[in-house]
Amino acid sequence: MPTESPLQSRLGTNLRNGTRRSARRLDFGLKAIALLLSRLGLRFEDPALEDKYKASLAQYAVHRTRIAMGLAVVTNAVFGIWDLTSASGGLMSTRFRFMVALPAFGILFAISFHRSMKRWWQEYSLLFCVVLTICMYKSVVFFDMETEFNIARGNGTLNFQLAVIFGALFPIGFLYMVLVQAIFQAAHALLLYNHAPPDFYLTTYFSFVLNCASTVVCLIAYWRETVSRRQFAQSLARGESDQIDAGISAYVGELEGVGEPVVKAIPQNSPRITISYRRGDSGIITGRIFDRLVSHYGKNAVFRDIDNIPAGVDFRERIDETLDQSDVVLAIVGPRWVGSRSGRDRLNEPSDPVRVEVETALQKRKPLIPVLVQNAHMPTVEQLPSSLHDFAYRNAVTIDAEQDFDVHVARLIRSIDRIAKKTAADTPRDSNC
Repeated sequence: MPTESPLQSRLGTNLRNGTRRSARRLDFGLKAIALLLSRLGLRFEDPALEDKYKASLAQYAVHRTRIAMGLAVVTNAVFGIWDLTSASGGLMSTRFRFMVALPAFGILFAISFHRSMKRWWQEYSLLFCVVLTICMYKSVVFFDMETEFNIARGNGTLNFQLAVIFGALFPIGFLYMVLVQAIFQAAHALLLYNHAPPDFYLTTYFSFVLNCASTVVCLIAYWRETVSRRQFAQSLARGESDQIDAGISAYVGELEGVGEPVVKAIPQNSPRITISYRRGDSGIITGRIFDRLVSHYGKNAVFRDIDNIPAGVDFRERIDETLDQSDVVLAIVGPRWVGSRSGRDRLNEPSDPVRVEVETALQKRKPLIPVLVQNAHMPTVEQLPSSLHDFAYRNAVTIDAEQDFDVHVARLIRSIDRIAKKTAADTPRDSNC
């Protein structure tokens, strides 16, 4: 078997080290950008919350984007009719409008009803603005050639100003809006370069006016996105996550080609799963885990928020009843599961609902799986009260909120299935014989 020479070995080592260094630099750059966006209010630090926000936003943004595209088609058609009925209309500009621009807008508007629009609506809006810019540029040039329309007097800049303001109708994110405005600015600069006004000061003035319009539109987009994100976070804080999840489920159902959200029926041998977690510690990623388990086992098989108990009811009795019906208990452990950041150890309080849930599961000898999220570590015996010492010896499952989320949840589901199968085999079946 051939062996590597020392030179080949050194080259391979250098190549691997260089690849690792490049990957580390790229990872550092992406984290720096993500941190900057979070500080500006344009991104949630929790990837799970960011995904949920995007899905929630898309529910209404797709329809508003479609309306904006429809307005572009109607506006272009109206101006085309005006060209035909007016003596000042040009032949080439009218032909271009009806043979190129209007069909292109119409095709893009029709494609916006395709299912892919629901997933890529921001990128689709960007493509529409690129086509709009190209068609507007050519129309302005034809007008300048055939009619009294004069680019040097600022008529072309006026058209671009209207396009810039029209771009504000698209409910896209701030960064996408910056890209759209950059496209408009580049096309306008090319127009002034090829059809320069006689006075340099006029060129500067036209550029300044369009820059001001683009700046205002970008500020509107920034305000719109930050307010939207703030309202979304407030709705979650008010406990409206169930309504949001229902809307997202319907949207995802449409995305997969289903008109209405479908609730899976619980299979005959499906295990009943209870999820124990702290809202302030791991509420968002717990929602994602809950959604995946519901899609696999059915909505009636997974229980969450058993601490959402009516006033006057002893929560210990409610927890006891819920766990009696459960086959598997998941304890979601985040960075502040044991105690909060202020140092207050909530698990040492006998009335802590999470402590009661875990204690009851251990007392009933229910299969209990610790699920570590957000880089949390398994608590040690020293960190736990004596009634929870056995919990420290349970084998835990780790779930990453980012790229490996699907893989880790699939592993969790396989573990639940193995436990449920073993429990079913150990439990004697009732018989009428």
